[in-house]
Amino acid sequence: MRLIRSIQAYRGFAALLVVAFHSNLIAGEYFNQTIVSQFFSFGHSGVPFFFVLSGFIIYFVHQGDIGRPERAATYLQKRVIRIYPVYWVVTLAVVPVYYLVPSFGSDYHRDFVALLFSLVLLPQDHYPHLAVAWTLVHEMLFYLLFALLILRQGIGRAVFIVWMGATVIAVLGQNLGLVAPAFPATFFLSVYNSLFGLGVLASWLLSNDTATLQRMRYPAFIAGNLLFIAAGCIENYWTGRHDGVIALFGIAAFLLVVSAGDQRVERLFAGRELLQLLGNASYSIYLTHYLTVSILGKVVQRVGIADVLPDLVTWALLFVVATVVGVVFYKLVERPLLRLCRQLLLRRNTKRLA
Repeated sequence: MRLIRSIQAYRGFAALLVVAFHSNLIAGEYFNQTIVSQFFSFGHSGVPFFFVLSGFIIYFVHQGDIGRPERAATYLQKRVIRIYPVYWVVTLAVVPVYYLVPSFGSDYHRDFVALLFSLVLLPQDHYPHLAVAWTLVHEMLFYLLFALLILRQGIGRAVFIVWMGATVIAVLGQNLGLVAPAFPATFFLSVYNSLFGLGVLASWLLSNDTATLQRMRYPAFIAGNLLFIAAGCIENYWTGRHDGVIALFGIAAFLLVVSAGDQRVERLFAGRELLQLLGNASYSIYLTHYLTVSILGKVVQRVGIADVLPDLVTWALLFVVATVVGVVFYKLVERPLLRLCRQLLLRRNTKRLA
């Protein structure tokens, strides 16, 4: 099923926001560029945006599989192929550095069990070996619970509703100081998990389109953009935990996703092939960008370029190079690798049915 153009564009925007955020961190850490860091600190909002988009896309593509257990294996195969091969390529390219440079990373980076957990994307009380993959651990949890909807619709729906409710209660309790959960509760009841529910809700609303919803789509688009900007401004003055801001970004993303399909919204993205390309390459951009900006930051620091360039130009150099590397990686690695994996899976399934 072909995704709505605006959704593809949103995937690209989400990836660029995260690249902007991490380009910020490197610019601030290596070059003390505080003005740039303050301006782009909202870039982490790309992560809540990704989670809402993920919930939307999975329901949008697989709603017809719900309650049809014979489709569960195919669903899981598609999810595994989509996530793991490309992720393994990037992770295994990073792992040798932890062993060759003992000062790089922490002790767990040289622990074999921790590496296996990272490769399988199982939850741990620390980041995976590829740090940005912490979001993929949440993704896999969501994918597995959605598989339960396919296997047993009634049970899956009940589990999903309880999970969403427990997450909201836990987040409120934690931020009110009523509870202080530790791992693994902090993972299973993270505020980020509730964002998948917002994406599923947005997709369900669009699949049950009504005249009222059609009238509300464009106002939702305006409101989502305004709330996104407001959340970014609020964050500059937010103290303590950031769950409230994450929730605001999630609600803004929900409003933007609900607006997908509106003719006025879709016209904004008509003919924007670059945005469609960035959307297609968003996973590669996300996986590779932090490694790219880290290496480039060290090179720029060593050469001393940042001493003669304006802060914004140095930041733009990190941002543009990381984005281009991600797109090239998509074209040269991700796309051929996915095509190969799908061909092998098709050949295997064909032989099994023969």
